[in-house]
Amino acid sequence: MRNVVLVTYDSLRADHCGFMGYERETTPTLDAMASEGLSYENAIAPSVPTGPSMMGTLTGEFCQIDAEDFTQEAWLKSFNNRKTIARAFNENGYDTAAFHANPYASSFFGFDDGFDTFRDFVKDKELKTLTSNSTLNAYLATVERLVRGSGTSITWEQLYDPVQEWLASVSEPYFLWVLLLDTHTPYMPPEDHRNWSEMGSIRQIYTQWKAQQRGWQGEADDPLTNQLRDLYDDEIRYADGFLDRLLEDTSGDNPLVVVHGDHGEAFGEHEYLRHPAKIHEELVHVPLVIGNTEQSRHIEKPVSLRDLPQTVTSLAGVDTNMPGESFAEEGRDWVYTQVFNDGKVNGAVRTTDWKYIGHEGEDEDGSLYHLAEDPCEQRDVRDTYPDIAAELEHILTARVGDQSERRAIREMTTELGEEP
Repeated sequence: MRNVVLVTYDSLRADHCGFMGYERETTPTLDAMASEGLSYENAIAPSVPTGPSMMGTLTGEFCQIDAEDFTQEAWLKSFNNRKTIARAFNENGYDTAAFHANPYASSFFGFDDGFDTFRDFVKDKELKTLTSNSTLNAYLATVERLVRGSGTSITWEQLYDPVQEWLASVSEPYFLWVLLLDTHTPYMPPEDHRNWSEMGSIRQIYTQWKAQQRGWQGEADDPLTNQLRDLYDDEIRYADGFLDRLLEDTSGDNPLVVVHGDHGEAFGEHEYLRHPAKIHEELVHVPLVIGNTEQSRHIEKPVSLRDLPQTVTSLAGVDTNMPGESFAEEGRDWVYTQVFNDGKVNGAVRTTDWKYIGHEGEDEDGSLYHLAEDPCEQRDVRDTYPDIAAELEHILTARVGDQSERRAIREMTTELGEEP
């Protein structure tokens, strides 16, 4: 059985990584991993944002909870009836640990299931503020965290000491999950890691305050959007340093190392910023690299992070009954991604070159995009390619119907004090 390290970069989109062809040198360590291991050109997150995406990634099952539903009871009941990858490893004799500061993947919502050690660095007071609907309170909390340099503004360097202490004392085999927030807003690259932005800390805060005042709306070529993009790229380059240090410090343990984004980040491609509960490419197309597998291969066909638990446990030599199928050898003809909004499913079917987006309960037709020619999904070509649209619509309708039914069953059994 192999040691396993899972590194999740919050809000890391695929096309801002060097191994995906990005012109800036943002991810040199990840690029080196990609050249020597398994790299996936079309990895798709199971949902957006972090909560539903990571539930799918850790359990192999799609999340049926609304993306903006922060009801603790709903999340805890869902986790109680699903096996996480951490529990699968734990049941096979692994020591398991997680380190991060993301409130939406915290023990408050049940993400600690299966971990012997689970350290999230968010206080209850901060968590309640972040999960409230008050944008003013959220912004004030952000400023306070930045001043303190704690909570969700903890950098990877501040997070690293607890990780290193655990690695120094843990028994093998082990499973380690680290979720980094450096690439998440607010983008605050340290002074000595500003390669493309030249803003001081006060101006960084002011720039993001302006974006918040605009409701995180913006055009792709807007000066403010460009400023945010520069800060974001600096954060990616800075966060790549975590991976460099971790690989060096764990080299003697010979771990399987898996690196991915939980979802992407928008910069005005569809007139919004950050990562609302939508399923455009900039939000669901994420980097994925698996290193130290004794395989070197670039896989072009799409894969879903929902299949990550079965893939990783299989590569580690652990027999489990996790949902999904391993994509270690090859990708799929198509994958599915979704998000629940107000109880309705927004879903998409993604192939290598095509993507079809549809919405539950709407009379209007879905949208078809030819990603090979239109990677930013600007032109709906459903009428131009009716046969492709019909085929993908058929797949989507079946998946959306299944997920809607599963949600209805979950809600009904939850009312009875159970959950399927």
